[in-house]
Amino acid sequence: MTVHAVGNGLGNQHAAEVIIKGRDFLVGSTPPAEVIRGGWATYEFTIGDDSVIGEIPVQREWARGTLINVWARFLINEAYAVNNGNVKFRAAYTAVETDGTQAIGAGATGNLDSADTALPAVALSPQSVLLGTIPAADLAFGDTLGIVFSRIALTGGGNDPAAQEPGIISVRFAIAKDNLIPQRQ
Repeated sequence: MTVHAVGNGLGNQHAAEVIIKGRDFLVGSTPPAEVIRGGWATYEFTIGDDSVIGEIPVQREWARGTLINVWARFLINEAYAVNNGNVKFRAAYTAVETDGTQAIGAGATGNLDSADTALPAVALSPQSVLLGTIPAADLAFGDTLGIVFSRIALTGGGNDPAAQEPGIISVRFAIAKDNLIPQRQ
């Protein structure tokens, strides 16, 4: 897991990302296949494959009351023009307090489903897709997020599924950080 700042920010907040690389995915009930493409380690998901991303702590620098956007970065060995292909992903989350007062599953839960996403124009070119937003109301300082990532069936009636399997490079959690909180040195 990698954390880094991604902007200058405004006022008392700036942005940061928590990045989970594919190699950090844990085994799911039906795990994806690891595939190396050039210098890229990817995990190819068929529909129904899933992977536990692990625990993501809500950082102490998180600006309370702000949401978290969740993105997936993927590539696929297929161009859109070949099959007019689309893919769709889900990040199912559970937020739980980690002070011993709340059992897993007792906290806020939700599914973040991407839109049916058209493949890139060029095969094997990395592309990002927004999975969705974890609402601020589902989060509290000190929570930990458990995430299960999966590829799911398309919902758009006129969209065609991709013929190849998409390879996930990373999943990113974009947060607003509070500049008033002292940073660790």
